[in-house]
Amino acid sequence: MEHILDVLQRDTLTNSIYPVILMHDEKRPLSEFYYPHNPRRKVYWTEDSRAYWHVDSSFYKDSRIKPLKSEDAELKDTDWVAFYADAARKRGMLAGVEFSHTWVDKPRLRGEFQDCVQRDVYGKPSATQLCPNNPDTLVYARALYTELATRYDLDFIQTCFLGFAGAPSYRQKMTEVERLMRLPLGTCFCDSCRAAAEKQGLDWNAIVERIRRLAMGHDRYNAREAFELRLLLNSTTTASQLFVEMPEFYAWFRFRCDSYVRFWREIHTAAHAARPGIDVRFNDCWMYPEMLGFDLRGMSPYFDSIRAADYVEETGDPELMVAKRGFYHSIRRAVGLEKHFVTALSQRVRATPALIKETILMSAQCGADGTTIASYDTATPALLRAVREGFEEAGIEVTAPGRRG
Repeated sequence: MEHILDVLQRDTLTNSIYPVILMHDEKRPLSEFYYPHNPRRKVYWTEDSRAYWHVDSSFYKDSRIKPLKSEDAELKDTDWVAFYADAARKRGMLAGVEFSHTWVDKPRLRGEFQDCVQRDVYGKPSATQLCPNNPDTLVYARALYTELATRYDLDFIQTCFLGFAGAPSYRQKMTEVERLMRLPLGTCFCDSCRAAAEKQGLDWNAIVERIRRLAMGHDRYNAREAFELRLLLNSTTTASQLFVEMPEFYAWFRFRCDSYVRFWREIHTAAHAARPGIDVRFNDCWMYPEMLGFDLRGMSPYFDSIRAADYVEETGDPELMVAKRGFYHSIRRAVGLEKHFVTALSQRVRATPALIKETILMSAQCGADGTTIASYDTATPALLRAVREGFEEAGIEVTAPGRRG
């Protein structure tokens, strides 16, 4: 750790660190076959949604769901939240943690907690995604934030939640109507969503009937529905026209966003009750967040800062940087001028020094308050140095972090 932090402070001017302490299983490095400069191993297989801190069970006494502790022999005996916080404080850096995409391992989601996951319009459960309207999800979320905010010397708790399933990747070239028409294949239509929708006064049966018909169009054997979908996608019909024609579809689209506004309100309230000065940070990895149910303007009162993590420079494609700039402008517009906003860049090996420097300059031009870096595990020395050089060449000063980073 000391060597890593030496390099990061020297070459990237890093003033804030955080570990991902709860996330699905994944091969590392993610984008390459092997680590380029790891003397111990060529690859690493992470555990599935394990807690990398010493969990205090008393915080989960009211929660059906409890964090599953690490079983890795090299990791399980260390409280990694305390480890990182201590390492940061020794260097005058900010310290945080991230609850990433998934908070419960797949075997338990497919077993004892299957009633907590999102379901599509046919009732098929999601493999990984908890429903934000499920009461057990809410209790668990509040407990996670309460424990970490209470027990550790942290400046921020960041979350990169997956949102509702079914939204296509923003890197897929689609029109807005094409993206909207993929959503009926997604979620959520569980009993908890029904209860929440009916509490809002929505006609849930009419919504389900409309969405199911749209979903059927993706199967060519549903000849009438498939024809209607093909006709739509080959027309000049706009997204606004769709919402006018199908008020049930719009009601469902709006309901998804309302669901996450409520979810983040619960999290923000719990975290600030535990530690009034904590920074609840939302990590937005999606260029079209509303497709996952994230209304950034509606949610913004319930997070204290936001991170835009799109990572397009890791493709090495300079043409994607145009969309990245627009993404940054859309976030600043949605959350307002006063909200603390940091961007992100990836140093995976297909990135180039030029694209890294462009991201740094673009961040300042788009009203960001800081820039974050990711993927140290595959960053070449040249890509690391490009961060510091980018700040220097653009004449951007990296200030002492204070209580922000």
